[in-house]
Formats: sequence, structure tokens, C-alpha cells
Amino acid sequence: MATDLTMSEVLSVLTGLSLHYPGAKHTPDTLDEVARDMLADMARANVSAKDFREAVAEARRGSEFFPNVAQILTAHRRLCETSRPADGQLSLPHRTEPISQTMQRVFARSRELREKQGLLPFDAFKAAMAEVGPNAKRQTA
Repeated sequence: MATDLTMSEVLSVLTGLSLHYPGAKHTPDTLDEVARDMLADMARANVSAKDFREAVAEARRGSEFFPNVAQILTAHRRLCETSRPADGQLSLPHRTEPISQTMQRVFARSRELREKQGLLPFDAFKAAMAEVGPNAKRQTA
């Protein structure tokens, strides 16, 4: 999935961030390298430009030193978990397992339902998604 975060956005945010941490002694060249790596990491985590700005601000508020990628991603996850849809847009929850593992469980349950209950493929898949899919209601013990 593509993100709207750009190199110039990351560099701009990190340049502003560096003003809060003069002890980090980042030069334009080092900030460029940090921004390049951070852009790749944020793209891998599918962080939008808006979410990146918010996560950097959140990390800055809680860090005595220039925040690293892990701290910014942790701040992003924390913001996603506590965010409420104020602007009418829903944010996706932080996924605890890869979707491929979830779908393997769905397909296995779907096969089981077809074999044991004689359900048609679509009906079995629909039932399996409701039971073990990514949006299934989880029972907590």
C-alpha cells in the first residue's frame, strides 16, 4: 500500500525536530541520510504524512534525545491504538499478526466447515471470516 509521505516532508520534519535537540549535532548531510532511512522505514510501516508528523511530535514530547525510528514507530502505534475517529475517518488498528497468518486460519476453518457441515464454499468462507478473520470478535479469557 502506498503512502503520501515524501522525502521532502520527512526532511522538513526532521530539520524542525533537530532544532529541539542541538546536542544531536545533525548536519544537513546527516539529516539527509537519516531522512532517507526514515522514509524507507515509514513506508514499510505504511505511515502517512499526517501520521508521521503526529508521531514525531508525540516522540519528541516523550524523549530527552533526538528520537530514532523505533521511538517514532512506537509513538505511531500508540496514537493509532488511542485514536478516535474525530474527522469521520477510521484509522486501522495495529495488526498483531501478519494478515497471511490470519488468512491461513480463515482458510483452514473454511475447509473444516465445508467438510463437517457441508457448507458451500462461499458460505463456509463467510462463516470462517466471522469466526477467525481479522475483524472477528475475540473472546478474552
